[in-house]
Amino acid sequence: MWTKNENKILTHQNTHLLNYISNQGKSEISTEPFTYDTKSFNFVNGLVINNSTMWQKNIISINKGISDGITPNSAVIGPEGIIGITFKCSPHFSTVVSILNTSLKIGVAIKKNNFTGTIKWDGTDYRYTELIDIPTHIKIAKGDTIITSGYSAIFPYGIPVGRISSYKNITNSNFYNIRVKLFSDFRSLRHIYIINNIYKEEIKELENASKIDNEQ
Repeated sequence: MWTKNENKILTHQNTHLLNYISNQGKSEISTEPFTYDTKSFNFVNGLVINNSTMWQKNIISINKGISDGITPNSAVIGPEGIIGITFKCSPHFSTVVSILNTSLKIGVAIKKNNFTGTIKWDGTDYRYTELIDIPTHIKIAKGDTIITSGYSAIFPYGIPVGRISSYKNITNSNFYNIRVKLFSDFRSLRHIYIINNIYKEEIKELENASKIDNEQ
């Protein structure tokens, strides 16, 4: 049973999350409202019951499962930003592949220009991830906000990820090496939200059928 203090924290964090999904509201992190399509996504709140940040392939356990409507390949976020993607689900629990997992890549965008790239953890510092696939002709700056691109059936557009903390040109390449400081603090992670795209399977089926037809 949750304590009064935990309920107060959860209420505050729910309010914080609603700032992401309000068409008029402003979040404390983002300077623009996060447009939320209520017809496509629904949120389920939960708690982290096991977590790690010290391995190369970190996994998180949460207290929500199939009986709560949770399925594999659903987005998981915290009060400050993205956390990972659900992996295995039992009736009452699920595991989550953390973004602090070197095998996970997530499509993101630079908020100021919507240019898309990919984040991938390098396995070192739990506070940072790497942003790849950004060519050097794109203007970037320290402090630029990184958000989810929405180019998948998992994460909605505009979920906060972090800010560019440093960047440099890769030798003999036309791409940057970009380091992003994550908004989420994985060492103090407690309350989370699972985002279900109710049209996820329909989108995947359509895309797969289109690929097959295009290859013929």
